[in-house]
Amino acid sequence: MREMVFLTKPIMNKTCRYRNPAPLFLIIFFIVFYSLDAFQNRQNDPREIIDLVEKGIVAGDVDIFSRDLGPQIAISMSGDRSGCYSKNQAFSILKNFFGVRKTLSFTFTTRQESIKNAFATGGGRFICRGIKENLQIYVMLNLVERQWVITQIHLY
Repeated sequence: MREMVFLTKPIMNKTCRYRNPAPLFLIIFFIVFYSLDAFQNRQNDPREIIDLVEKGIVAGDVDIFSRDLGPQIAISMSGDRSGCYSKNQAFSILKNFFGVRKTLSFTFTTRQESIKNAFATGGGRFICRGIKENLQIYVMLNLVERQWVITQIHLY
């Protein structure tokens, strides 16, 4: 038994001497880091955010696009409150606004992107307390710290 330990020990030393896990971990780290960065940038495309806003308006569900609300959002509504609100305040205001209305139809008809901002405008029909109304909606996105976020929502 003792002879076997002496025979295997030199073999183990030779194989373990070349097994440094640090380069492998570095390679894996960079692959994961760049994959996550690419995934994040792909998910943060202004066209996709505008599509989410449109889906949220059609469904009457602000939760669909709430993660893309910026830290400060300018909201204006005809005949209602207008101002600059925090993300949580804006979410609450929009949730209440679309909670009272049922969307009959809505689509963004104009979309435009530039290097620092993007916007979309469109219109639709809604029912509010039994009364049909037409609404025009304008949404603006800005690039804030390498992330596209919603910075303005105007409902007329």
